[in-house]
Amino acid sequence: MQPRVYDNDNKIYVDVDLRHTKTSKKIPQVVYYEKRNGQIIAIEVLRVLEERSAAAHKAGGVGTLYKCLLNGRTQPTSLYLEHATDRWFVERK
Repeated sequence: MQPRVYDNDNKIYVDVDLRHTKTSKKIPQVVYYEKRNGQIIAIEVLRVLEERSAAAHKAGGVGTLYKCLLNGRTQPTSLYLEHATDRWFVERK
């Protein structure tokens, strides 16, 4: 049975390149955002600052929160791996 996926305007689903460690840890390397005009931009993850289980309060859902420092950004970005769907997303600002 497939998990039910809800449309949510506060979630922006993204593609992510990962590095998998020997201990099965997932480490994001690149995040791919699709702009409103359809253009896809790749942003390098410089460092993962924090990884923990968390709820996305604005967008809804429970998963693993990765606080990441992205190339070209001064503030950390919250990147979520949603447990129910195994999809990556960021919350809309």
